Amino acid sequence: MWAVAEQPAWPASVTVALDDPGPHGRVAAAAVERAAAAGQRITFDRTVHFGQSAVRDALVLTVLREAMSNLVPVDWSARGDLPWPSRLVVHLPPPSVVDSESGGAWRAEHRFGQCWYRVGPSFLVIKDVRPGRPKARTLVPGEWTEAFLALASGDGVPRDEWQRVMLDRLVRARLAIMLDERGVVLPYRMCRWPIAAT
Repeated sequence: MWAVAEQPAWPASVTVALDDPGPHGRVAAAAVERAAAAGQRITFDRTVHFGQSAVRDALVLTVLREAMSNLVPVDWSARGDLPWPSRLVVHLPPPSVVDSESGGAWRAEHRFGQCWYRVGPSFLVIKDVRPGRPKARTLVPGEWTEAFLALASGDGVPRDEWQRVMLDRLVRARLAIMLDERGVVLPYRMCRWPIAAT
């Protein structure tokens, strides 16, 4: 008779520590890459309270953006009101559990494909159809594409004049949020369409 060794359960999720000291772009990308490769979802190590720490808020928003880019589910909860209008983030995965009106609005208004970008040869296109504002499709020419991508993939702190100007334009267009000296680019990169959208 064969003895069956008890196997440890395959973890259902990759947990992101909200106090991770690494650059939020790299931390988010690594967590999402691990979850996507293993067919897992993303969770945070505790309930999110927006507005208490700019670094933590930047990490959470970046993880949500990167997860949406890669169609990785995120299971998380939030407490308290958002420090920004919910319509700025309705395109990102909403919290599963909320206790505020703004969190409820986020859940109610969330739809796939509301605010994203695609990269082409020497340009990128940003589409923004979030509620409460005119629909927009923006073509970003080649010389600005590098600045946009650097802001989206790094820690959100502009490194040169191109990035400073780009971040200012994105904030004015409500395509980025400033959190202290960090800017968080809000549109997610549309890497592939979900099957239901094709």
